[in-house]
Amino acid sequence: MEHKFGQPLIRPLRDLSPAAYRRFTPAAHHGGMKLKVHIDREACLAYGDCAELAPEAFEVDDTAHLVGSAPLRRMVDAARACPSEAITLIDAESGEQIAP
Repeated sequence: MEHKFGQPLIRPLRDLSPAAYRRFTPAAHHGGMKLKVHIDREACLAYGDCAELAPEAFEVDDTAHLVGSAPLRRMVDAARACPSEAITLIDAESGEQIAP
């Protein structure tokens, strides 16, 4: 990915160790996919976009935190809406990153 001036976009590395993830299953009508949800608390700027898009799953005070589950589509939308890309969704079975 490149910036419009030809400079490469460099994203900071985040700690994605397994201990930092919380596993949960989105709403049952989405096939029961199990997700690992990681919120990088140092990257989170507490804008609240995630809680606005999926209030049943996220709450924000000083940082965002997971409080429940939501349909997969809303979880993905919430992760993609995060301006600091602090939310990462991983398929728990395949290890594939789903969002952002």
